[in-house]
Amino acid sequence: MHNKKQFPKSCDETSGGDSYLSSRYLLNANIHLERFRTFIEFQSSLANSKIYPSPVDENELNFHQAY
Repeated sequence: MHNKKQFPKSCDETSGGDSYLSSRYLLNANIHLERFRTFIEFQSSLANSKIYPSPVDENELNFHQAY
């Protein structure tokens, strides 16, 4: 017989664990004029419910790409 571990259905069901919610947002603009076109994109990555977030988890707003 195999031993099966019981895992919670979602992170919200853990008691006293270290789970947290991570979110990522992308904001972009694409502008077309007669002979001119530009694209700009910003990104934000946050660990909203983490008690002590690291610098990697607190990427509030960065310039991502443009052309």
